[in-house]
Amino acid sequence: QRGECSDMTWVECLENLGSTLYLNYPRLALTVYEQILVLPVVPTSVWLVLGHLQDQLGQRRLAVESLLRVLQSAEASPQHVLKAANLLVRVGDQALALSAATSAFEAMGRPSEHATTLLYIAQQTAHWPLAQVLTEQLQQAYVTNAMTGIKESPRSHLLWCGDEAINLFVIKAWARQNLRT
Repeated sequence: QRGECSDMTWVECLENLGSTLYLNYPRLALTVYEQILVLPVVPTSVWLVLGHLQDQLGQRRLAVESLLRVLQSAEASPQHVLKAANLLVRVGDQALALSAATSAFEAMGRPSEHATTLLYIAQQTAHWPLAQVLTEQLQQAYVTNAMTGIKESPRSHLLWCGDEAINLFVIKAWARQNLRT
């Protein structure tokens, strides 16, 4: 999109290019995002994307380092922390991921649309009391039709919900969002 970078900062332009390349050319996207690392202050969003790309490309140690930078950043939003913890639970320190995610979820006001992320982390760390609280919260959201914004994969949903009507709703919602025809 010609001319758009003239109105953006260098970082914004690189982030825009990196996000364009992210899905189809992850190695090239990583190279673009790494150019931002020369700055004295690197935005939290860049560390988060770097962590995802590094993990995707098999650079687990670097991914953990990038995700830890997100968790340690004073500028990180609770959403950034929750996303970083969601990946960190798979590639790094599970206890830290659970602690950071729980704090971020609480700071956001325990929104149902983010309960699925924390539920995944609770399941991965075998924190069953938290998993039970979150499944009850999600069940209530589905029963009361307050499921706006809940993005749950059918696979993780089926791990906790036996209600076929809700299961079908989740499968259809996921398919609409992820399967383009």
